[in-house]
Amino acid sequence: MKRKTILLTIISILVLISATTAILGFERNTLIIKSKIIGSSVEEIKGQAPEGTYPLILLHGFDLTHTKTLGEKHMKNLQEQLIEEMNYTDKKILTTETTCAELQYSKNPIVIRVTYFDAFEIEGIEDYSSNLEKQINKITECSGAEKVDIIAHSLGGVVSRYYIKNSENTKVRKLIMLGTPNNGGLYGLADLTELLINNNSSIIELDFIQLSENHKFIQSLNKNNWEKDTAVEYYTIAGEIDEKGDGVVLSESVKIPQSIHSIVSCGHMEINNPSNCAEAFEIIKKALNSEI
Repeated sequence: MKRKTILLTIISILVLISATTAILGFERNTLIIKSKIIGSSVEEIKGQAPEGTYPLILLHGFDLTHTKTLGEKHMKNLQEQLIEEMNYTDKKILTTETTCAELQYSKNPIVIRVTYFDAFEIEGIEDYSSNLEKQINKITECSGAEKVDIIAHSLGGVVSRYYIKNSENTKVRKLIMLGTPNNGGLYGLADLTELLINNNSSIIELDFIQLSENHKFIQSLNKNNWEKDTAVEYYTIAGEIDEKGDGVVLSESVKIPQSIHSIVSCGHMEINNPSNCAEAFEIIKKALNSEI
């Protein structure tokens, strides 16, 4: 009975929140129309990014609606601040219609918001990682850059790590993770997973369940300290507003063995917004400039 109540609550929340996505989809829909116009009049020619420059991908965290529209909104303030203070070229959102011409640059690298959601459905982190790989390939192929940098919030960091681990030729130079539950520590999730995990596997397919320290996914992801054998630079930033963590993710869960680690006094939904967590933004800038 308790399990049924939890499931009904989750479903109700999804239905209520998803009803707002059509209103918030104006930016994405406008960009899709623009890309279609460009695509119909411009030949798809790959770019030649200046040597030593790297497109910057902003990757959102967990979103209850599992829709592209709301997921992308979470990183907009960070994008605007990076454009203002670090002179990135604004490319807004990557959509299925984005053309190669729109991803090219001649001087300052682009910053673009990306989603790992493919459709309005709950998938596993493995699927999200596959979606991310396609997005990275498109950006590097169209821009001409060899690699990208990624700033990932929460679940987005785990998706990025899984991509790097399972990629034969990863195209990531730097991965900066904000409030990412790398070791599975979420407030109260252990109690919930007693109902939704059996023999280290999910009873029902809910992506956030894979983040439990009791789930085989997160246990496998953290085996053998594999990051030491990659050429990726890892940075982790944990929030700490109480004795446990950022209000959602336990601070002890964020660090991985190969990361340069920092702790800031910000909550989980503040850490990716420079207006609310200037401390984290300063660390991000230093990481991008290799000043840490």
